[in-house]
Amino acid sequence: MTPTILAIDGLSKNFGGVHAVQSVSLEIPAGRIFSVIGPNGAGKTTLINLLTGILASSGGKVMFDGRDITDSPAHLVAAAGMVRTFQNGRLFQRLTVMENVLVGAHHLLPQSVWSAILGGAAKRRTHEIRARALELLATLGLTDDAERLVGALPYGRQRMVEIARALVSQPTLLLLDEPAAGLNTGEVERLRGILEGLRAQGLTLVLVEHNMGLVMRVADRIAVINFGRKIAEGNPAEVRADPSVLEAYLGHGYRHADH
Repeated sequence: MTPTILAIDGLSKNFGGVHAVQSVSLEIPAGRIFSVIGPNGAGKTTLINLLTGILASSGGKVMFDGRDITDSPAHLVAAAGMVRTFQNGRLFQRLTVMENVLVGAHHLLPQSVWSAILGGAAKRRTHEIRARALELLATLGLTDDAERLVGALPYGRQRMVEIARALVSQPTLLLLDEPAAGLNTGEVERLRGILEGLRAQGLTLVLVEHNMGLVMRVADRIAVINFGRKIAEGNPAEVRADPSVLEAYLGHGYRHADH
């Protein structure tokens, strides 16, 4: 039986009288792709913000890799091995691709200039992280862009830079918030291959995504959220066969186009 790496028990978030997330419970299996779907405003990004320490919860518990991380600060969540990307992207447009990727490993780099200059161990650590960044750029097809300014790249390649930045710290769980947003068909297909490759390496992925073609092809399990509540959960076939889910979230158009 596949162990659970992330357990969410009754997680809730209220903004005044608005219940953005309502008693959501999930168990994320290690080494799998778990997708969370639902319409805009359903509470998906709020859920990710709660898991990663950007928002404090109104109730519930989050256990990650056997540790209680409920309401832990974002930097401690990342240090524990849970890293995320953002729906709207948060790259530094005037830095190079390599510089942006290295930002993702800032907590692993030497903490002072002198330690980097004088410390042999610090130098080796810096070299190791840079080598890892180069490997990620190669995996994501960004080697030739390493010294280009991020702002000069097409949008699809910028999304790949953000994934590389998240991966450079070697997380055990990666949360992806709408990674296919704005990508063309070819870029989505490349993203699918990347996600499947990461899963094959043993990384756990939580995918929040509106592109149902991508979700149905890569997800091992899917949870459906509406108005902050989990209304369904299952494998892609089970979700696909649920009439209420098809009507409310995938739509009849998707059902006809897929068969």
